[in-house]
Amino acid sequence: MILKCFLKISELEATALRMKLLIIFITKFKSTVWAARCDRIIEWKKLRDIDARSKRNHQSINHHPSVASLRSGRRLSDLGRLPAPTIDDS
Repeated sequence: MILKCFLKISELEATALRMKLLIIFITKFKSTVWAARCDRIIEWKKLRDIDARSKRNHQSINHHPSVASLRSGRRLSDLGRLPAPTIDDS
């Protein structure tokens, strides 16, 4: 309704414009945010030797160290970050 009043266009034209904007948003989201996330997940799986076979073998994947780290509360947003260096005071 805001588009219709602001641009002084019909409801049909406003709906068409909203649909075009939605398609543009989805396309940009997939190419920027989602593609980057998928690349990070692929790299994360490679670092932990997770492949299709290990996914089918539930017993080994449940005991895989990477699964334990996810269960410890780490978020997917932490995948691209390196752990903070520790200082040994001894």
